[in-house]
Amino acid sequence: MLPLPKSPTDTMKLADWMELDALLSADLTSSSGGLRATLRTAAVFERHGDEAIEAKALEVFRELEQRVLAANTAYPFSVAGGVLVAQPNWGDFTSYLFCLCLSYFGWKNKIGTKTFPRRLFEDLACDAAQNYIGGRAVRFASPRKGLPRAFKEAVTVLCTKNIREGNGFRAQPALDSKDDTVDVVAWYDFPDSLPGKLLLFGACASGANWEDKIDELQPEAFCAQWMIEKPVSPLIKAFFVPHRIGQPHWKKHSRRSGIIFDRCRIAFWTHGAGYGGCACDMDSSANWANSMLGTVG
Repeated sequence: MLPLPKSPTDTMKLADWMELDALLSADLTSSSGGLRATLRTAAVFERHGDEAIEAKALEVFRELEQRVLAANTAYPFSVAGGVLVAQPNWGDFTSYLFCLCLSYFGWKNKIGTKTFPRRLFEDLACDAAQNYIGGRAVRFASPRKGLPRAFKEAVTVLCTKNIREGNGFRAQPALDSKDDTVDVVAWYDFPDSLPGKLLLFGACASGANWEDKIDELQPEAFCAQWMIEKPVSPLIKAFFVPHRIGQPHWKKHSRRSGIIFDRCRIAFWTHGAGYGGCACDMDSSANWANSMLGTVG
């Protein structure tokens, strides 16, 4: 059986635990009764009694119901009568499952590996941004994809060939920057290709320390530092995480991070959609997620 998360009172982690438990169960279900029994056996709320367990189970299922709403057709589960049920074709929901496993199990690059979960997530975020904007996107994160590897050349190509604003790289006396916290750039051009359009700069945080990175990206400062001139277009700021962010903290985090793309939003904007410039390797993402499930199955 899948052990409880390291933070067994965290509603978000318990909801994740239930989703994984359903995937690993023979009948593809995980129930409120099973959650209560597991919490009781683990003595997580021993000092507070059954009322605390009941309250926590209700919180968890309210969160699962919110996920049904937020991810919409990209959610690989259904919720009814205190039971979470995995869709028979749950393996087709790669975006959500990859983010779920990345959030719950974390990742570490192993020597000799050819799969890099952080890069896969950045590609997935790039595709989500592109589909949301309805235009084009590039992954600016290092090592770059679709742009020159060198920072100076990457900024120049971004300005002159992609967004067509900023006039290129502004020469600096010293340079030591891989991406300066910009991971994704997305834009939607008008037919005239003139300056003045939707222009999004996004940062990704796939690790457990995502809250420490929530306001690191400053698009205005990035453009002022590295571009010959500031883009004419208003700069939209976005933040991409494979985690699920609860509603009590949503407004606070949004004020600091810009548009939040959490697991459900990323899944919604990438599930079954056409992929463009970044094109996340969904087979590698699915294989990695399945390997994580296999370690506890």
